[in-house]
Amino acid sequence: MVKLTLISIFALAASLASAHPNKWNITFVSPTSETVWITDKTIVEWRVPDGTKFPKKIHTFLELLHVHPENPEDTDVWSLVSDFDINKGSILASLPLLPNGEANYTLLLLVDDYHGGITTIESEQFTIKTLQN
Repeated sequence: MVKLTLISIFALAASLASAHPNKWNITFVSPTSETVWITDKTIVEWRVPDGTKFPKKIHTFLELLHVHPENPEDTDVWSLVSDFDINKGSILASLPLLPNGEANYTLLLLVDDYHGGITTIESEQFTIKTLQN
């Protein structure tokens, strides 16, 4: 049930964001396609262009997305962090409990300014390796 709820939230956010794709010109600095994330925590970094003025009321989310290569309609979404200062350009994110093995993931930075929808910034695809305890 939780998985369906998160997917529904993601689908709603993605549909709202489609009208406003990255209107803030924010770009991910890390992770990149060369990144292999092997610890349970990492610093995620993004760049906000100089002079960007965000409204006072803003809501931010950082989500981890995994599309199953064998079935692209099957997607897992985990909410990592919400309500952080986007102007700082980085945040320490903790990984959820993931299946063992190696898989490709994408980070989504969602910015809701409450005026015109949600802006979605998508990272490059990167690899996460998880090891069995």
